[in-house]
Amino acid sequence: GLFELSMSTRDDPGMDQALKEIEKLVGKEHEVVHYCKAMRLVTDAATSENGETQLAEAREHLKAIAEKRPGWHHPARLEARICQMLDDRDGAIANLEKALNLGPADAQTVETLARLHFNRADFAQTHKAIARLGEARMPKGLRQLEAELALVEAREKSAPPKQAADVTAALIKDLEEDSQATTQDYLWQAWMLRELRQADQAEGALRKATEKNPNDPNVSLTLVQHLAEQK
Repeated sequence: GLFELSMSTRDDPGMDQALKEIEKLVGKEHEVVHYCKAMRLVTDAATSENGETQLAEAREHLKAIAEKRPGWHHPARLEARICQMLDDRDGAIANLEKALNLGPADAQTVETLARLHFNRADFAQTHKAIARLGEARMPKGLRQLEAELALVEAREKSAPPKQAADVTAALIKDLEEDSQATTQDYLWQAWMLRELRQADQAEGALRKATEKNPNDPNVSLTLVQHLAEQK
């Protein structure tokens, strides 16, 4: 709503005004008010010197919500974010699972959960998390993870990475038609192509990344290093 829009643009006066309007409609102790305050605290904590204090305060709001509306899935997702900020991976996984059990299998939550399992090399749970999306179309981030997972599993079996190559090829094709493609998209593409031993195609992806962001020395350095390795 208006509060989330103001928060996304870091419009503090707008957030204050939106929160006042919500309080007028539902009362200061309504779970939605607590949730808005918790979201703001978590967002502010990411760039604040008092981050841990703000996260603790946000958790008090989430506790108040749990007493009033224990079956609401949004607070569980926010608690998972707090856990990630505090490097509590077990807590993050538990709360993401809770959010998915209580509410819809939204792609962002599924991707975050799957990535956490993948980073732990728990590939069975990674598959299980991805499967929560059902028949819905996978977003780009999950498709990238699917390719990475297929590559790792192929290597474990000493088998050709056919599935990884196929998923990567499909992502590359989509990227060619994507006017919103980012530098990170091309860097991921280049990394994956290097892993698949497709050096020429990786070079092309790195050149596209450089074109997207010519002022980033790290991107240019990655291209230079890749070219040097091919000599």
